[in-house]
Amino acid sequence: MEIVLDKKKPTLASLSITLTESDYQDQVSEKIKEYTKKANIKGFRPGKVPTSVIKNMMGDSLVADEVFKVLNESINNYIKENNLSIIGDPLPTEEDQNKVINWKTQKEFDFNYELGLVPEFKYELSDKLKFTKYVVDVDQKLIDETIATLQKNAGEQIHPEEIAEDDFVSGTITQGDYSNSSGLPLTKMSKKELKKFIGAKKGDEVAFDVQKAFDKDTDHVAHVTGKTKEEAPSVKGEWFFTIENITRSVEAEVNQEFFDKVLGPGAVSSKEEFDAKLKEAIASQHDRESVVLLNTEIKDKLLEKTKIEVSSEFLKRWLLTSNRQELTEADLEKDYENYENELKWQLLRNRIAKDLSITVEDEAVQAAARAQIQQQFLGGAPVGPEMEETFQKIVENYLREDKGKNYLNIYEQVMADRLFTELRSKVTIKDKKTKSDDLKKIIEKAQK
Repeated sequence: MEIVLDKKKPTLASLSITLTESDYQDQVSEKIKEYTKKANIKGFRPGKVPTSVIKNMMGDSLVADEVFKVLNESINNYIKENNLSIIGDPLPTEEDQNKVINWKTQKEFDFNYELGLVPEFKYELSDKLKFTKYVVDVDQKLIDETIATLQKNAGEQIHPEEIAEDDFVSGTITQGDYSNSSGLPLTKMSKKELKKFIGAKKGDEVAFDVQKAFDKDTDHVAHVTGKTKEEAPSVKGEWFFTIENITRSVEAEVNQEFFDKVLGPGAVSSKEEFDAKLKEAIASQHDRESVVLLNTEIKDKLLEKTKIEVSSEFLKRWLLTSNRQELTEADLEKDYENYENELKWQLLRNRIAKDLSITVEDEAVQAAARAQIQQQFLGGAPVGPEMEETFQKIVENYLREDKGKNYLNIYEQVMADRLFTELRSKVTIKDKKTKSDDLKKIIEKAQK
């Protein structure tokens, strides 16, 4: 066997491998022996099939199988032994992809691959890098606003006889011979047209102007009339709505039943305790959002300050080859910068994790998966002794599903948590107080 590496550029290399018969013949002979023992061929006793028969029947495919096994193993070993940092996988050259191999007569094989190389790079990780962490001031106003939202979510729906503001009305809308089952979102309706509905009862017919009611909003006009968006602008004149049902959301009262529904039975027993728990929960939620934002800013800054060279030519080819079913050339060109940045982040992340000795043990993956499933199905409640064995099997089955993809996803989550915890400890972070609405705006702006 002969392997030759030719570094055309710091980011691109060719790898040539020549296999002779001695590199794979022993493996082929061993496979033929196995088949002679297992083969069930008419005219021969089990286990007594001559090797010549197996060679004639399967020799070509066995040679091909063993050649590619030796080839792949040799490439992987060469990359490891020579400490080559590569992008994705080695790709056969375009010439090799179209090459015809005669497996029956050919004894020596030449294979040629392209490698996307990643040159050495340096990164800066120190307290000279400065960041801001936003801390939301959870005042009573924010607590009251949250309670109001929770009251709506925990409330119930009733069906009164008479329409009031903010109700939702369903029925039939007509104009001439045209008729359509419809619903009216009164909260979206203009005040002038809304007055025509206030006080109306089930069975009443109300005449109104759809365009004026929704300020010529195409989506709302189309939804209410049943017309298409293209037809909506041409909707004119007076329409009639026959009221069939009125739905009203009634907020939940702030009492013990409400406390138990939101926080769990017996968690608090007074409004003061409820407010305190809610304040803690709001602060915790906003802190998680702030940390996610901070992590993104740290990642972006590290990428900005770290020069990592990659071959865009190779990366594009590898992405198209490995995502043949999902990715088109047009999509790749459109989002190439994102793909390249994601690759660079993976390379940088892996390098930092190695330098800081950040690892993830199987026990950590198991624990994270357990916590995730426990939260999803039990709302975070503890698992009772009688359920422990069954629950553990659920966790193990989940991690094995989809050929271990779930395990890999959880592993990546744990690795990311540990990595960013370390990164935050290495840089300078200054807290800055802000309002809840302002934090939302900052996050929205960062996501654009």
